[in-house]
Amino acid sequence: MGIDAKQNYEYKMFNSYVDVSAQIGITSKVSNGCAIAAKIQIGRDCSINSSTIGTGCRIGKNVKIENSIIDADVEIKDNCSITNAII
Repeated sequence: MGIDAKQNYEYKMFNSYVDVSAQIGITSKVSNGCAIAAKIQIGRDCSINSSTIGTGCRIGKNVKIENSIIDADVEIKDNCSITNAII
C-alpha cells in the first residue's frame, strides 16, 4: 500500500497521523482515525474521516472521503464523494 513506516508522521487530534510533507488546504479537515502519507496535496474545503491516503495522492477541491483507503499516486478530481471504498 501507499503508507511507509519510515515516513515522518506527526500525531494530530482525533487519532490521526499526517506526514509533515502533506499539503492540506487551509479550509480542509482531516479527522477521526486518518493516516495521511507523504507528498499529498489536498485542496480546499475537503473532509477526510476514518481513511488512509497513500503517498503522492492529489485530491481536488470540495472532496469528501470517509471510511476509505486511497492507494499511492491516485488523483481525485474536484467535488467527488467517496465512502466505504478502496481505490
